[in-house]
Amino acid sequence: SLEKIVLNGTEMGLDDEGESVNALLTSLKKYTHLKTLELETNEIGQVGCNTISTLLTSTSSKLQKLDLRDSAIDNYKLASLTSSLAKNTALQELDLGNNFSITATGWAPLLSLLRSPSCNLKNISLNENNIDYDMTVALVASLADNHTLTKLSLCGNPSITTPGFVAISTLLQIQGTHLEHLDLGENDLDDDVAVALSNSLANNCTLKTLILNDNPSITTTGFVALSAIFQNPDTQLTFLDLTENNINDDSAIAFATSLINNDKLNTLSLGTPPPLTSTGWAAFSRLLCNASSINNTYL
Repeated sequence: SLEKIVLNGTEMGLDDEGESVNALLTSLKKYTHLKTLELETNEIGQVGCNTISTLLTSTSSKLQKLDLRDSAIDNYKLASLTSSLAKNTALQELDLGNNFSITATGWAPLLSLLRSPSCNLKNISLNENNIDYDMTVALVASLADNHTLTKLSLCGNPSITTPGFVAISTLLQIQGTHLEHLDLGENDLDDDVAVALSNSLANNCTLKTLILNDNPSITTTGFVALSAIFQNPDTQLTFLDLTENNINDDSAIAFATSLINNDKLNTLSLGTPPPLTSTGWAAFSRLLCNASSINNTYL
């Protein structure tokens, strides 16, 4: 039986008339085992969005993943979707990336849902939206009371600014948080954010994946602070993405030294070879040749 439908970028006419999406989703009601619906890069109109909302409120819906990236979702459409999600117990993954028309007014109902004990979302992606500091503070407040979310993606939202990202780091200090995956790539993070993340992760035992790619404003100070994460014997971090960053010899030595007794990390991604000299590469080489430390870590 059909479990997954992918219609990304199909230009199937999901306009305000809603004819295509209505016909599609009406037919989907027959597929009671459908778990994944991907509609990325389709101009979804209000009528089409309302039809998706109807699908979500169906008592027979088993939909677990809904991808609406770059689908012209605005405040009104998000309100319709959020209202339906409040009645839905199946959906676990929601991707709203690249929907620039959503403002603070539109995000507010979604934040209320995230605060609700009935929220079952485990994975939410808000990549490349116009999210600012005030929205971020409200998001942190909502997630402080959330005990289901395990994955949060905020890649490509530099308008959050340093104080906003520092606020996000506090989520990692909250008792009862289940956050396992945090994506803060492409956000022009600086040393203050790196230090805040390191401090928050000092006693965190849930986060497994941290993505910090393409944040060239982080300097040696920030990377040395981040390397200290691996001195925490309770850390569960298994994947750290530092691709497209300015990692130098001092940063490399700090990471290599901190990882000597770490047995959790299995992937340290540096991407395009960073500007290291033989000194920096030698530090990593000694680490990788030490079978008693991290023989499952890949650079």
